[in-house]
Amino acid sequence: MVTLTTERLLLRPLVPDDAEAYAAMRWHPAVARWLPTLAYFACLGAGFMLIEVSVLQRFVLLLGHPVYSLTVTLFSLLLGTGLGAAISRRLPVDGLVRNAALALVAIAVLALLWISLVGPVLAWAMPFSRGVRIAVAVAALVPLGALLGIQFAVFDPLFVAVVVRNGGAIECSLEVRLGMSASKEVL
Repeated sequence: MVTLTTERLLLRPLVPDDAEAYAAMRWHPAVARWLPTLAYFACLGAGFMLIEVSVLQRFVLLLGHPVYSLTVTLFSLLLGTGLGAAISRRLPVDGLVRNAALALVAIAVLALLWISLVGPVLAWAMPFSRGVRIAVAVAALVPLGALLGIQFAVFDPLFVAVVVRNGGAIECSLEVRLGMSASKEVL
């Protein structure tokens, strides 16, 4: 069994003897108040992965090979996510809740459009050269990635603003929230 130990972290596989300590830690007031935040980031990571896997499967047909699909999909979604995060950092903190809600509505609308339009667009782009098909895939995926990026990045300044406004200290660090999101991607 491999164990990673730092000043603030002990990382090792769970064993049956950990059940009691885990239950006690989970209901500790200092930990329990951060569970909704961690659940949000966990759901965000899981949702991102579900979208990514479905897009990967669809674009294998367009791009002709799974390696091309993986590369173009990851590039496009990560590029879009970075752009969305950069855009959301420029938004004022007072309008973040409204902007996050608008981005959620835009994701839903884009998903409905995606369902109805992706088949015809893929059929239309099939006869073109590989470079054109890659450009079509990037153009289709970057807006979706941007909306997903807004959802992640908009929550962090909102979270910090609410905690600071209420006079609290930020104990649930950005690293912990990113780790929760990433752990769902690994699962």
